Amino acid sequence: MSQAQLPDRRLAKAFNFTAEDLQANRNGYLTWRQRNRSEDWLVLIGQMLTQRVGGETLRDIEQREGRVESMCGRIIVDYKQTQIQSFFHADFTETYSLKLENSDDGFYINREQFLYLVNYQQIPHRIYFLADTGIVLSIERIQCPDEE
Repeated sequence: MSQAQLPDRRLAKAFNFTAEDLQANRNGYLTWRQRNRSEDWLVLIGQMLTQRVGGETLRDIEQREGRVESMCGRIIVDYKQTQIQSFFHADFTETYSLKLENSDDGFYINREQFLYLVNYQQIPHRIYFLADTGIVLSIERIQCPDEE
């Protein structure tokens, strides 16, 4: 079996996926490695405004939801800082997000992912994600069918 190649190693590093993960996601599935990374993603899910996962593992989510979803389009990243005022002091929270142009659906990303993608805004990408949670599994630069 030949070793699969990553189209962009820095993008794969920022989103923590392998060539095998990307190939499985293209086919609509999670890899064993992705199924067992639930701790990392549950931390991210905890930051989401619309948390619907609770204590489930990615395997539970995949069995309930089925296949991996994908969207293609020009990416837009956003950064928001919010001040939370308490009686004694103020705290700030930072939120990074990713969405596709002409889409209302968005994805929460971390700082490293934001810093990488900020240089590639308006460039077409395909995003592979779990529909129920909005967790980005993998992403690749690609010519989208509607842009050919």
